[in-house]
Parts: sequence; structure tokens; C-alpha cells
Amino acid sequence: MKKSLAFLGVVIAIALLAYSQRATIASGLVAPLAGAGLQPVPFSKPAVGELVTVFNDGGLKVGALAVDHAPIDPAVGYLFSYNGRSLLITGDTVKSANVRKFAEGVDLLVHEALATNLIEMMENVAKKTGNESGAKVMHEIRDYHTSAVEAAETARDAGVGHLHYYHIVPPLILPGQKNLFPDDTIGQDGVAFFLPANSNDIIRTSEEL
Repeated sequence: MKKSLAFLGVVIAIALLAYSQRATIASGLVAPLAGAGLQPVPFSKPAVGELVTVFNDGGLKVGALAVDHAPIDPAVGYLFSYNGRSLLITGDTVKSANVRKFAEGVDLLVHEALATNLIEMMENVAKKTGNESGAKVMHEIRDYHTSAVEAAETARDAGVGHLHYYHIVPPLILPGQKNLFPDDTIGQDGVAFFLPANSNDIIRTSEEL
């Protein structure tokens, strides 16, 4: 089980260097240094429609699936399963039929979300203030991320148990997606879930730090 937990830390954690830098800035509160120092495990790039098993030990199985974050390639999400429970983490991606396929019926879908309306406002402000590079970033970022509404559509169409928005850019989601999939949580640092084995319960154990 220790191996399982270690690997879980690898696939969820951001790059070790960035993790360590953030932990230093936040004095270890947001990103404890205990989570750094793990070793990545190489695996073959999954094709669309394919789930590549990257870890299988102690009852925990982790599969990698292709997502679309062009021009970044490869880009993958991860599907976790353990004792009848399931969790899919998308990683950065546009709305993806492949994510919807592998999210079918999962207990918890952890999906990135971009507030496209706010990004557009930020682009306009950047243009008005002469910040052309900032305006360019705000314009292009919409081409390789998923909006909150699109994430809600994926959750609804896949019939997931609960939708957790993360990697929220900017860190605010406006009304709209609730009409599509109301059983959701807006991600914040410290939010945690517990999925009891052989159960249908989805328990939020921590709201935030």
C-alpha cells in the first residue's frame, strides 16, 4: 500500500522543482515538502481510446489516457480504481470525447476549468493598457483549456458521481454550469475527498486549508 500511495503522489503532484519552489514560498502549508522527492515512472503514450496501465499494486490500478492540450504533446489524464471506487483526473485539456469515454460512471471527476468570460475581460484590459504580450496569452489560452460549462457537460454526459473543478483560471467560476451538472465542488487548496471502498459514498472531508 505504501507503493500505491507513493505513486499516487507522483501522478498528482506537479513537477518536483516547481513543487519545491511553491512549498518554499508558502512555507510548506499549501504544498508540504514531504510530497516532493518521488521518482517519475515512464510509460508509453496512450492512443485515443486506449488506457495504458502505468501502475497496478495493492489493489490500486492507475491508467493513463490521452487528452488534448495542443501544442503540448503528449498530454495525459489518469484514471484511478481501487476496491470498486474510481477517480479520473483530466490534467490540462480542451473538452475531450476521450475524457468523456473514460469518465463514464466514475465516482469523482477532477476536471480543469477555465472561466472564458473572465479571460476575455482580462484580454480586453491588457489590450487597453498596451500589454500586448498579456493580451496574446489571454487570447491563446482559450484554445487549449476547457471551460467550466464544458466540464459540466462532460460530467453530465458521462454520468459521474461528483465533479470537482480544479486548475481554475481565473480562480472563480460564474453561474451557468450549475444548470448542467449541479453536484460539484469548486476546487481550493486543501479540499479533500474520501471514497470508502465498496461503497457509493463520496465524502468531502476538507473544505479548504
